[in-house]
Amino acid sequence: MAVARLLPLILLLALHLPPSSTLVPTSRSWSDVSSAPDISSKVVNLITQMNDLLLFPSSAIATNILNAALSSYSTTHPRYMFTMDVDQGGVASVLQVEAYNDGTTWHPLLTVPAKNLKASTPESFSTPIDVWNSLPVNDAFVVAASPSIDALLQSSEFTASVTGRPELVSVIHAERRNRDVGLELQFINYKLESHEGQMGSTTAALADKRTQLTTELAAKASALAFGDAVDSFTVVALSDRITELQAEIAVLEEKELLGPQLLNTLRDSVSLLTAEIATIQSETVSGSAVPDSRTYLFLVLQYQTTENFVAVPFRKQVVAYKAASGNWKLVSVEDFAL
Repeated sequence: MAVARLLPLILLLALHLPPSSTLVPTSRSWSDVSSAPDISSKVVNLITQMNDLLLFPSSAIATNILNAALSSYSTTHPRYMFTMDVDQGGVASVLQVEAYNDGTTWHPLLTVPAKNLKASTPESFSTPIDVWNSLPVNDAFVVAASPSIDALLQSSEFTASVTGRPELVSVIHAERRNRDVGLELQFINYKLESHEGQMGSTTAALADKRTQLTTELAAKASALAFGDAVDSFTVVALSDRITELQAEIAVLEEKELLGPQLLNTLRDSVSLLTAEIATIQSETVSGSAVPDSRTYLFLVLQYQTTENFVAVPFRKQVVAYKAASGNWKLVSVEDFAL
């Protein structure tokens, strides 16, 4: 996967994240509302709704609320994050779920790491707030997308057996996230500026550490020359400091090595996103945009196979992306279970 090859650069970039004072939103903060008097009823209603949506293999109840938090990020409806102990037919587990209430119904948003994955390199370097929204499984977008996504799964994930291929029975759960390419570009531009400054700081820090190492090595050599034993307090202390400096220098050297690569990747990402924004503007003017393009879907799909004339059900969670062309791309496919 392309993102895997970029992991060293992504890890380096993590060291250069914009400070919290930046106007570019990078994450949501959460305020603890566990002691609010209506939290218990909210959780009970949410779990009831999740049972009605058949998200659990067997009926579940929340046995203990470990934490409840309210998101600071402004959306149409307040977003909560609930962490709770759940019992499913005698099987206990810890469940964390984001949710919002539209005034009549609770909408669960499943907190799975796969939803953070992106379909392209520029997106993988851009981490604005990802806001997912719940969709009814009979929503027209979900109904239209499901056969295409199933076809991708059938060709890339499933193999035929003597009884045939797995059959898509139903969509259990659906969530949607629309890309905000303008916000992605804004955030990457900020990262680019930050990284350019950090490269100079890294070079200066590396020169300073190397000077310190030269001084410590000379001090150790002098101590040994004047008769200090290898295990003496002075020599041991100097040796420890030398080892520490060598480790720090190795980290800085790695950062200095990767720095230009990351700089080029960020510049390429800016170019790609700028071009994509121009394309979006052109599509808007000409009316040629593919409906629902540049959109992510997170689906929980119910499948079944037949073994010895018996239906065997199983579930897959899928993150898929509808590109500007209208073609679907699988971003992540995993087994699903709450």
